[in-house]
Formats: sequence, C-alpha cells, structure tokens
Amino acid sequence: WSSDVCSSDLLRHSTQKLTEFQTHIELARQQRRDGYRDLANKTLIRVIESDAPSGFKRVALYELGVYHEADKDLQRAQQIFAQFLKEFPEDSMMPEILLRQGRIYRQMGAYNQAIGKFYTVLSASLNLKVDKLDYYKTLVLYAQTEIADTFAAQRSEEHTSELQSRG
Repeated sequence: WSSDVCSSDLLRHSTQKLTEFQTHIELARQQRRDGYRDLANKTLIRVIESDAPSGFKRVALYELGVYHEADKDLQRAQQIFAQFLKEFPEDSMMPEILLRQGRIYRQMGAYNQAIGKFYTVLSASLNLKVDKLDYYKTLVLYAQTEIADTFAAQRSEEHTSELQSRG
C-alpha cells in the first residue's frame, strides 16, 4: 500500500521521514502479531494524526478499522471505516470497506443498514477501474452472498422472536 503514496506528498517529506512512517506501520503490524493490540492501535493512531502523506494515513486507517473489527469493537470499527470513506471517497478500496461495513452492521443486528451497504458495493464496483475487474467481480459475488445471508439472519431472528413471544 505504501507505494500508493501521492508524489506531491513525497516532495514535502524527507526520505528519513517517509521511512519513519513506514516503520511505524510495520511496527504496528508486528505489535498486533505479538498480541499488543492497544500498542498497535496507538502506533497507527500516531501515523493518522501525524503529517504523514495521505497514502500512509490511508493504510493506517484501514488497518486500524480491521483491527477493531477483529476485536469485535464494532462501533469503533464502523467509525474508522466511515472516516476512511470520508477522507478517501474515490479510493479503490471503497467497495471492500463498504462490504466490511455491511458485515459489521449485520453483526450489530442492523439488517437494513447492512443490506444498504451491500447494495452500495454492487453499484460502487460498476464505477471502478477495469484493471482490477476480477477483484471487483469477486467483491460483487461476496456482496450478493452477504445480502442473502443478511436476509436469512433477519428472518431467523424474527422467527426466534416470534417463538419466544408465544412461549
């Protein structure tokens, strides 16, 4: 991902500074692998709040969202992914972020929001680069499956509620 850093951002930073940002991201990954979740999150937040080029901030935001999602801190993950989409609305990762948001909404029991995000993945994938066509096709298939799974989960929850109200 760090190869996506904008050239205008690179001009403003010394090689040493850029290496430092990359090192912080790599450090956060290692901290996460070693089980130091809080420390990894703080390291990524340091990159996000720094004067790092947007490419580094993009990576840090994405990874921070994924970390919170993995830790089942769903509200925080949702906030971070929303921030990602706000700061990088035309990013090639947008469909994947939307897919993640849909899954998070479903886990939270917000089925209508989940389905809305999955449909947004379908429409967003139509407008993206042709050079990643296979990637986007895969995302569309995932989104279609997630829509079906969400409808099934919603029906199952409604059925369970109905049975409990009888009993």
